Amino acid sequence: MKAKRRSIIFEILIFLGFFDFLGRGTWILALAALLLLLIENKGQIIISSVGGWMLVFTLAYTFWFLGAEVFNIRGAILPITGLLIFFAGKKCVQTQDDGVDFQRYFLIMALGAACYGLINMLLNILSYGWNFNDVRILKDLWSTQDTLATGQSALFVPLIGMIYYMLVYFNKDKSKSVKWIVYLTAIVLGIIYNIMTASRYILFISILILLLCLVIDILIRKKASVRFLVRAGVLIAVCVIAYNANLFGVKSFWENSSLLHRMNKLESLEQSGAYTSQARTNQIADVLKNFHLYLWGGQPTGYPFIHNAWLSVLNYGGLLLFIPFTMLTVVSVAMAYKAVKKSEKSTAFLIIGAFIAIYGFFMIEPLFEGAKWLFLAFSFMLGMLDTIGQSKTKRNLFEQK
Repeated sequence: MKAKRRSIIFEILIFLGFFDFLGRGTWILALAALLLLLIENKGQIIISSVGGWMLVFTLAYTFWFLGAEVFNIRGAILPITGLLIFFAGKKCVQTQDDGVDFQRYFLIMALGAACYGLINMLLNILSYGWNFNDVRILKDLWSTQDTLATGQSALFVPLIGMIYYMLVYFNKDKSKSVKWIVYLTAIVLGIIYNIMTASRYILFISILILLLCLVIDILIRKKASVRFLVRAGVLIAVCVIAYNANLFGVKSFWENSSLLHRMNKLESLEQSGAYTSQARTNQIADVLKNFHLYLWGGQPTGYPFIHNAWLSVLNYGGLLLFIPFTMLTVVSVAMAYKAVKKSEKSTAFLIIGAFIAIYGFFMIEPLFEGAKWLFLAFSFMLGMLDTIGQSKTKRNLFEQK
């Protein structure tokens, strides 16, 4: 009973941390991790290659921050919390039931961040109505300052990583049907909110995850692939018919949305502005072309940030931060592949979707300037997957029938 009570307390703290309760999410996650690590102190923690690079990056980021900034405890605590939540993730997943544990904690984490985003959605609807008219500066629940739509989009990244898992593999028995409805509703509302704010990423990555996971699933299912394709085809046909019939006003909503307006205006947007698609591409190309200028960081060419997590880290922190962060993300892919092979199909597709969603965000946005909390979500996920990858359980996703 005590163990169950401790687990519930940890789950509540994880939810509140990613909900950024009272704007103190980083501190809450640090507290959650410390409590778990102090209570669950049995057994050794094996430092894998991922854990090693997490430690190196934490030390490098802390050293850089203290040297480059006026001392700010809230800023310095971020990398330390990332390390703590990583090891907490390793501890909270039990090897004998690792898939169930991973699913539960990932769902809690994703729902915490999504609830934060959905309350922001409500605040902005009260302010602007249902037609945002390409509003890119939005009200935030906890912050006294307005926030960019990109930061709001990031709150739905883990949730969108679940989309294929929720539609295909989430067990919809009586005990889970309510949870399935809650999460699926949150996913749909998250997509709607991002369409309203003209944020392209969430819509595009949702489609990408669905397509890639569908292809992988068909390859794995083999004999069941034809039946699965028929079901997918029927679902697509229903969606097309519903759209053409303007069921529930779906077609009207899309055709009048800020996102479609923004996409149609891409050609004119390329002509000016620092945040257009062409400007972002040119920015990244410029950094790669002049890579030698960035070796020591310090924003050498004046860019405040780069629309790529790795290159933005290089921009302000140089090789000191770029090397450990790059190595961390590279070895994490190998670790995720190992975890996928050792997991049941439901867990495997949750891992695949999560990595596509998070790494996709890394590729187009400045992580530590635009969505620091997502680094903590990434760290927590890596800790859990590290335990699964080191598990002695012998499964192979690609041999499952």
